[in-house]
Amino acid sequence: MPRILHVLNHWPGGGVETMVETMASGLHEHGYPMEVVTLNNWINPSSVLTKLDIQTRPLSKKSWNRVGGLLLPPQIAFRSADDMKLQSEIDLIHAHHPLNWVVAQRLAAHWRKPFVISMHSTDEPWMTSASLPMRIFRNKIGDAMRAAARIMPCSRTGYRQLTDQVGWDLPQATVLESCVGGSVWETDPLDRRPIDIVMTGRWASEKNTVFALKVLIQLSQKRTGLRCAILGGGHLRAEMERVVMEAGIPPEIELVGWLDTKEEVLDYIGQSKVLYLPSLFEGLPLSVIEALVLGTKCVISDIPTHREAFGNYSSVTFASPTDLDLNVQALERALDKPKLDRESGLRERFSSESYIARLAAIYDEAVQ
Repeated sequence: MPRILHVLNHWPGGGVETMVETMASGLHEHGYPMEVVTLNNWINPSSVLTKLDIQTRPLSKKSWNRVGGLLLPPQIAFRSADDMKLQSEIDLIHAHHPLNWVVAQRLAAHWRKPFVISMHSTDEPWMTSASLPMRIFRNKIGDAMRAAARIMPCSRTGYRQLTDQVGWDLPQATVLESCVGGSVWETDPLDRRPIDIVMTGRWASEKNTVFALKVLIQLSQKRTGLRCAILGGGHLRAEMERVVMEAGIPPEIELVGWLDTKEEVLDYIGQSKVLYLPSLFEGLPLSVIEALVLGTKCVISDIPTHREAFGNYSSVTFASPTDLDLNVQALERALDKPKLDRESGLRERFSSESYIARLAAIYDEAVQ
């Protein structure tokens, strides 16, 4: 079996990290040795990467200079690592975020290794920004994509949007939708739902978090006692707290913040009537898959990738991510819907077992 080097940024609680954790667990069980190189020093102590004793290490400064950094966030730090030993042990490089694709390409060329890239989020507006630095970055990303042995977008829509905008012809793409693993599949949907609405994820502009909070405030004025839990955190925390103070919202709308474990997040989703995700763009959000598995209804933004992934599920309601009144109405309709059973066919489509099997086939093809 090929030994895989995974290159990623370790952001707290990010969807890419969760996908890599799920992959790590599945690949570990299937006998795939793997290494993880992080481009910063942050590592979640509850990460499955730590629990499985899979080695994680930042790329050394020497190798970083060799492959060349490019427009990377300032919080990236470096620690020495035995990169030559790593080079001799791996067969394939897998990069998980656009910030890592250029690094993976240059590292693969220097080490003469094949590499593959995941497109977990493919419709990000900065990918096609008109500013000069982003144009340069976009071109570098295009070079990396053309050099990759295999590209794995999580949705056809997002991949098509990106390639249409930049004019890339990339036939080596294979759609590999996101997956969820672990205990979520063994959990029976609850009958009693003490929480009305839950949100989870980074508090960031692309997640539309401040807009969502204003929607919940307006809804709480129409529905006395509405209980909402907003999980996560991020650079918009101060603005979120300011909106809460100015509106004087009831304590039933709670800014919970980050939770320590994935199990705690799943508990919140499973105890809620509705998951709310009004993001301006997404790849294929794991929280919606988890909500569907747990029998939680969803109100999500009406964007192309959401439509492709979830358009056929009766428990999902779509609303424009910019119209406050429409979002309030959509949440009201979802809350008033009767309890729904778990959607059929989810395990076949989104289980980690089927994902790992398809991923393993791509790895085998790439190293041949």
